[in-house]
Amino acid sequence: MEGNQGASLPWNLGLLRVFSISILNCGDQGASLPRYEWKDTHEYKDLQLLLALLEQFWDTTSIFHFPSIGEVILTPYDFSVITGLRLGSERIKVNDFLTSKEIKKLLGMMPLKRKTKNVSLMWLYKNIENCKIVATGTPMSMLLFIGTFLCLDLGSTMSLRYLWSLKDIDQIKNYDWGGLDYATLLHFMTQFSRRSLSSLGGAPFVWMYEYFGVGPQVLEDVGDMFPRFLHWLPKYRLSVPSKSSLQVWCMVIDNLTVADVLKLLHHKVHVLLQLDLISYHGV
Repeated sequence: MEGNQGASLPWNLGLLRVFSISILNCGDQGASLPRYEWKDTHEYKDLQLLLALLEQFWDTTSIFHFPSIGEVILTPYDFSVITGLRLGSERIKVNDFLTSKEIKKLLGMMPLKRKTKNVSLMWLYKNIENCKIVATGTPMSMLLFIGTFLCLDLGSTMSLRYLWSLKDIDQIKNYDWGGLDYATLLHFMTQFSRRSLSSLGGAPFVWMYEYFGVGPQVLEDVGDMFPRFLHWLPKYRLSVPSKSSLQVWCMVIDNLTVADVLKLLHHKVHVLLQLDLISYHGV
């Protein structure tokens, strides 16, 4: 997003996620992500599958204990491949003492009736189209992106403290936004396992689909997509399994074996070899 920060910025809220990922990656991968609207990215979710998965979750170590496999974890690498967000880089900077003048300079306007350092996501959503230049539109879109994808707040608000990392648009890509999202996911998984949350989506489902073959069936000839969540979009689905009970999903997870995982991995490698997407090196 380098260039004239005073340039006009055409807004399409349906593309907010892709726009923000392009800023975060600031490279060919992010810029070339397909332009999907919200209706195209609806994921298949079976809450009972998630409940069964979290039954195996040890919240003090963030490790799953599968009876016939042992300890498994949704690693930072898995998370990055699934979401397309890079982990690492610089620590995100925050400032809890931003002045009204600083906030107005970064957003181009001041949130009305603001009693705390938070702003409602609805206010961001309604006012983002009023930001006509990159200098104010980027921080506004990033706040909305953080508050709806990276670091969700159950109160539907977003802390303005993150504006400190959004002052210099050219530096946004250098911060560890993926790490923020990964930490938030682990926190919500812990809360969900303790029944403090009623739902959870995203990476855990794709992780189960990718590694354990549990979930919808999709086309195999769509290539080695990155990030991997794109592979599970509705347009690529061959079928969606009937939603099962918690007891059935628990039995499925209990019966998963190392051999099942290796068989699925071997099949994926075989498909990629046929598509000439990887080279054979003794896999």
